[in-house]
Amino acid sequence: MQYAIIEINKEKNISRIIDASELYELKNLKKGEDIKEISPNENELILKLVYGAIVPQYDTDIAEIEAGVKMSINKALAYVKDGIANEFELVDIKLLNSEIENKIPFSALIHTNLKIDNKKHQSMSAFLRYKNMKVQDNILNRFGIFAIKEQENRIKEVLSKDNWKSFIDENRALRVASKVI
Repeated sequence: MQYAIIEINKEKNISRIIDASELYELKNLKKGEDIKEISPNENELILKLVYGAIVPQYDTDIAEIEAGVKMSINKALAYVKDGIANEFELVDIKLLNSEIENKIPFSALIHTNLKIDNKKHQSMSAFLRYKNMKVQDNILNRFGIFAIKEQENRIKEVLSKDNWKSFIDENRALRVASKVI
């Protein structure tokens, strides 16, 4: 299983869903240290249509999730891999009306240089990156996880903010979201 529940505050009964690889990175940080960051090279960025699911925190209701997702559009997201927070931009997102096992399926347009491997079993667990916070604080205070699972590779045209929704395969989006564990 890719995700774990960790207890943040026992007295207040606060727990968080976290990616197991993020948990590993957090446990290996020295006191006062922050996870290193890489900002993408602007010349290498391309638009990609991706599929996945929002994995909400247990104490977050659907209205908070929708507000958090809406607030994340045109903002930097990041995910941690090998001890480094890699940034990309969430250009636009479409939430599907179906809820699958407490996950909200989505299709998103991202601006990135990251390679998304459709054959990989684990999702890329992203979070809204607030620059005024440490990376680990972003991870622990997020409303949910943007679990990106697959990239659409069948598009032969150039993607744009205006046309990307016409390429969404909703059946695939639902199928992909059900694979997020």
